[in-house]
Amino acid sequence: MAHAITFSHLPLSCGAHTNSTIGDGGIALATSVFERLPFGQKEINTRGIRIHYHRKLTLVLNSRSDVHPTSRSRSPGERAKQLYECINEKNLKALDEIISKDCCFEDFSFPTTFNGNEEVLLFFAQLTSSMGKNSRFILKNVSEDEHTAWVNWHLEWKGNEIPFTRGCSFYECSKDGERLVIRKALVFVESPIKPGGIVLILLKTITSLFDDFPTATERFLKCPGAILQWAKRIYIMFLAPFIRPLLASYINSWKFMARMLGYALGMIILILKLFFN
Repeated sequence: MAHAITFSHLPLSCGAHTNSTIGDGGIALATSVFERLPFGQKEINTRGIRIHYHRKLTLVLNSRSDVHPTSRSRSPGERAKQLYECINEKNLKALDEIISKDCCFEDFSFPTTFNGNEEVLLFFAQLTSSMGKNSRFILKNVSEDEHTAWVNWHLEWKGNEIPFTRGCSFYECSKDGERLVIRKALVFVESPIKPGGIVLILLKTITSLFDDFPTATERFLKCPGAILQWAKRIYIMFLAPFIRPLLASYINSWKFMARMLGYALGMIILILKLFFN
């Protein structure tokens, strides 16, 4: 929607000689002359200004609805910011426009990679549903180069940071016609388990084994799947008959404890509603 305001009978000295184009949609911005006019000193929110000759000045004010929602994203950093804006607003339609058809989305909290536009959008649909009404992604640092953006973020609920929700994401972008789209993503999320120095001890043990048995290590690293299958067969043949009953009873006891904890939390919530509502 556009509104035109025309100013007539300007002095001859106010004739426009130059104009420059900025922004999307071919917005023409008058220079020098407009600044000398009294109303030119005021702050006017305009999406486009056109200078006409013959002593007439026309301002064209465009509403934000005239601008395509993805047109402003011309850099990987802006595209990454827009991704999180769409997630916070639960706007899956806009997400579809900024994700490439062959997008590869790898979140290291999940065992498998999400490949293709449909799988990625399904993941985002589940994510936005899980966030509820009051949780939002807050970006702390956004950096970029020519084709890549990386973001540090965390989740907040009504302005309060949620524990163990810090993360870092890397986004690789490319051109799809005139659009800049996200083609690859890597997501690292803070783990609630903090093993600390145990990780270093475990790393030292593994690297020592690698150094002591270099030939076997090379075979393992070239084809880790075959070694794991071999270990799985040994487990099924010799260990599973003894471990499975113990594991089943352990899992059942935890299920019972989780069920009882759920009942207890439900009672606490009901009591709080009765007293505070």
